[in-house]
Order: sequence, then C-alpha cells, then structure tokens
Amino acid sequence: MSFLEKILNRNRGDNHVFSPEAKTFKESFAEIKDFASHISPDYPLETLPLLGKLALINPDFNQSLKRTTSLMNTGFEWEIEGVTQKTADAMILEIEEWLDTHPGITNKLMKQTALLGALSAEPVPSMDFSELETIQLIPVSRIRFKKEKVEGKNGEVRYRFAPFQLLDNGSLLPLSYNFV
Repeated sequence: MSFLEKILNRNRGDNHVFSPEAKTFKESFAEIKDFASHISPDYPLETLPLLGKLALINPDFNQSLKRTTSLMNTGFEWEIEGVTQKTADAMILEIEEWLDTHPGITNKLMKQTALLGALSAEPVPSMDFSELETIQLIPVSRIRFKKEKVEGKNGEVRYRFAPFQLLDNGSLLPLSYNFV
C-alpha cells in the first residue's frame, strides 16, 4: 500500500469530519471576511493593564520605566515654520502657557508610550472650540482596530483599519484621536 493510499484509507471512515455541515460559498466568504475585519494581537489583551501594576511592584521594571521617561523628556524647543517670527513667538508662548496649566501631561504621554508601546490620546476642545481644554488618555487595552470601507472620489473602494474604543460612553473622534 502506497503512502497516498494510506492517507486516503485513513480519511474514508465516518469518524473524520472536517466540517460538521456544508456551507455555501457565500456563507464561507462572509465568515472569512468577518474574521479578517478585526485585528487581534498574538498576546492576551488582559495583560496590558497589568503592566502598570508590574511597574509598581517590581523595582527593576519601575526603575526602567522612570529612566526611560526621564530620557525621553529632555526638554522641548518649539519651531514653527511658515509664519512671521512675531506670530511664531506668540504661538510658542500660547503652547507653553497651556502646558503650564496642565502639569505633567508630557510625562504622562511619555510614560504611556514607554509602558504600553503606543500613545493613545484624544485632545478635548473647549465648548466654544476656542482652545484645547485637556488631553484625554485613552487606555491602550481598550482600543481595537476594525476594517472600514472608504469610498474614493472616482468611485473606487479602499479599506483602512480604523480605531474604535470598547466602551459604552461614546466613540472616538477620528479627526482628533491619535494612536501612535
């Protein structure tokens, strides 16, 4: 008996079922399309919130996080191009005043990047849209990416992976949300 015949004889019995019920091509295609519409990492997502707790109880991890944050935040020098020097100075002054009214926001953003490997934040404007009120840190563990259809100007269809939040209190604003 050849190798091929052994394989065929093994699979001729009733005890080997590859699919419990036959599916149409349309059903199979819809199932595969739904499966491919979400991106999931290869690690359990429940571990991401535990990294912050690990930084509290493990002195080596804590020291590494503090050193990484302090090395990232060596000070900033703002350069604004395309405007006059007087306008650039006024813009820099406004940025520095805003950062003074929100102490520690730079370190929080850098800590999130160093701890979780990504920056996930959404700027929140004031009610009259005259200024930026605060920057809301969105937990990286609550962000997923879903395939979204984008129609072009010429009628062409493209797809992109857009972030969405796993919370009941609202969706992310795609124009202002940043995931880097």
